[in-house]
Amino acid sequence: MEISLAVWVLFALGLGWLMGSGGFRRLVRRNSKGMPPGYAEGLNFLLNKQPDRAIDLLISMVEMDSETVETHLALGTLFRNQGEVERAIRIHENLIARPALKRGERFQALMNLGLDYQQAGLNDRAVEIFEQLVDESSNHRQPAVDSLLEVYQHEKEWQKALVVLQRWARSGDERTKRLSGHFYCEIAELQIAANDLRGATRSLRHAGTQVPYSPRYLWMQTRLARLRGKTRAALRWINLLIDNCPRHRELVLEELERCYLDGSGPRQFAEKLEQLVTDPQSPPLLVCQALETIERVSGREAAITALGDRATEDDLALVIRLKQSLLLAADKGAEEEVNFYLLLREAYQSLAEQLGGYHCTHCGFEAREYFWRCPGCGEWDSLS
Repeated sequence: MEISLAVWVLFALGLGWLMGSGGFRRLVRRNSKGMPPGYAEGLNFLLNKQPDRAIDLLISMVEMDSETVETHLALGTLFRNQGEVERAIRIHENLIARPALKRGERFQALMNLGLDYQQAGLNDRAVEIFEQLVDESSNHRQPAVDSLLEVYQHEKEWQKALVVLQRWARSGDERTKRLSGHFYCEIAELQIAANDLRGATRSLRHAGTQVPYSPRYLWMQTRLARLRGKTRAALRWINLLIDNCPRHRELVLEELERCYLDGSGPRQFAEKLEQLVTDPQSPPLLVCQALETIERVSGREAAITALGDRATEDDLALVIRLKQSLLLAADKGAEEEVNFYLLLREAYQSLAEQLGGYHCTHCGFEAREYFWRCPGCGEWDSLS
C-alpha cells in the first residue's frame, strides 16, 4: 500500500501549524531536544507505511484551537474526497469528542461527519446528523436540508423528501416547486403501479399546484386519464403537452396512439400525427416515429403527404448532406415521389441516430431512453 498523499499533507499541515502559530515554541519548552514530541515517530510510521498510526499520533499530539480545528477539517475533507472515508470519519469523530470544541466548530465538524456517513452509505447516521443541524444550526441549515434531500432521493423516500421541502425549503422558490412536482409525480407512479388510481389523482392534484405546465405532470395526467377510461380528458392533456413542451412531444406518442385507437378512431389519430410531422418544432425522432405510425395506420400515401407538407429547403439540404445523392422532384410521378419520401424519411432517421438519443446537460450522461432524473448525477429535467 502506497503512502497516501493525504497523510503527507496531514503532517505538513500539522508541522506548519506548529511552526507558525507558536505551538512549536510551546512544545520546544516542554522538549529539550527542540523537536515536537512524537513528530519523528510519526514520520517513522509514514516511512514504514503505517498511515493510520500516523494519523492517531498527530491527533493526539496537536493541541486543540481554532487553527488546528481548521487543519483537521481540511484533512478530513481531503480524505473523503479521495475516497478514504473511514479515515475522514475517524478525524471528524475525534474532533466532535473534544470537550473544548466551540459550538460553531462542533456544528462544522458534525456537517462533515454527516457527509462522511453519507458517502460511506451509512444513511441512517447521516440523516440523524443532518436533522440535528437543521434544528440547531442556522448557519448549516441549508446545506443540511440539501443533504437530507439527496439522501431521501437516493433511497426513493419521496414522502420524507416532501416533508423536508414543506418544512424547511423557501416557499414559492422555483427549485422548491420543481422538486415538489417531481416528488408528487414519483408518489403517483408508485400508486399507479399499485392500482391506486384515486391516490394517484390526489398526488397529481398536488403536483399541479406546483408545476401546472411541466412536461412530467402533463404526461402523468395523460396516463392517469387513459387508465381511468377518460379518453377525451387524456387527449386534452396530450394537447397541452404538445403545445407547451415541444421537446417532450415524442414521450406522448404511445399514449396518443392508444387514446385515438381506443376512443376516436385511426383517422383522427393520423390527422394528429400529420400535424406533429408538419410542425417545425417537432424533433427528428418524433418525425421518424410519427411517419412509421402513419404508415402503419393509414398507409404510405398518407405518410408521403405529411412529409411532403413539411419538406423545406433545409430538409433538402439535410438529405443531400446525409445521403450524398440528388433528389428527384416530387412532381415527376408516383415512383419518384415514393423515392423522395423514402430518402427524406431515411435522412430524418439518420439525423435522429446522429443525435444519439438523450444526454444530460449537467454531467454528460447519455441514454437511449428518457429519464426525468439523470441516473448519472441525479439532476432533474437535465436530459435533452
